[in-house]
Amino acid sequence: MRIIAAPNRFVIFRDIHSGLEYIRSTEEIRDKGLYFELDAYAYKVLIDFHEVEDNGEGQYRHLPFTSMVGAYPASMKLSGINARSGTHPIRELINAQNLHNIFNARVTDPKIKLNPEILHVQSEKFRYLIQSVNGFVNGHQTP
Repeated sequence: MRIIAAPNRFVIFRDIHSGLEYIRSTEEIRDKGLYFELDAYAYKVLIDFHEVEDNGEGQYRHLPFTSMVGAYPASMKLSGINARSGTHPIRELINAQNLHNIFNARVTDPKIKLNPEILHVQSEKFRYLIQSVNGFVNGHQTP
């Protein structure tokens, strides 16, 4: 894939396994490559790569994790959503569908282990919330 590195350009891609969507700056990819840290036996299947250019409001630049580890849930498509809103990370955690998924994933038999993928998705949502709160508190995001 040929990537045009520029300060206002980003690459968005999705992990088919977790359903999470990632955004990275093209400059970071040029300088550092496409880096991920994985736990033992973990994997990612990345698809749907596409480049986007930031607008004057910085809709991509202000997303959490754009230059770090970097994920936001795939359900948070930017069309019609103010990406800098502080309420979206909370909505990703506290909504009927997510609470239903957590309830259905609960372990009632001590011999059965929690599905690690469900744990991973929830931890990414919490990580997104914490990063958003941190950005807001430190003045990097506006509500």
